[in-house]
Amino acid sequence: LEVGLVGSSDPRLAASVRQALGDADRLQRIITDLLLLARLDARVHRPDQAVDLALLAAEEIARRRSPRVPLTLAADEPVPVRGDHAQLERLLANLVDNAQRYARSAVRIRAALDPVTGEASLTVTDDGPGIPPDAAERVFERFT
Repeated sequence: LEVGLVGSSDPRLAASVRQALGDADRLQRIITDLLLLARLDARVHRPDQAVDLALLAAEEIARRRSPRVPLTLAADEPVPVRGDHAQLERLLANLVDNAQRYARSAVRIRAALDPVTGEASLTVTDDGPGIPPDAAERVFERFT
């Protein structure tokens, strides 16, 4: 699809190919999510890997095509952690998806390493309405 898009001079065909490419990307994310859920349910433990949270956030921002609200990254240096790269990537994608869905004008991703404690943090903030207090516990349920 990407190769077909580059060689297309017909605007209607290019629009159709872009739509198909978006659908293929969406299906790939669904498949990836289902495989991740199956691994979690089967309690398959994959060995921890070195992951740079700042790089993970930068890659997430780069993957998003012209978002409705701008995404910004605050990370001055690498933020190394050990964990499951696929799970951390999916977690960040879910947080950014939700932030973009409800943000009014901006979403900010911040990756930082506390110089005193050595603890790493990855935060996603937006200027949306927030989670209603009566729904706060439900957001941690599967498929909510």
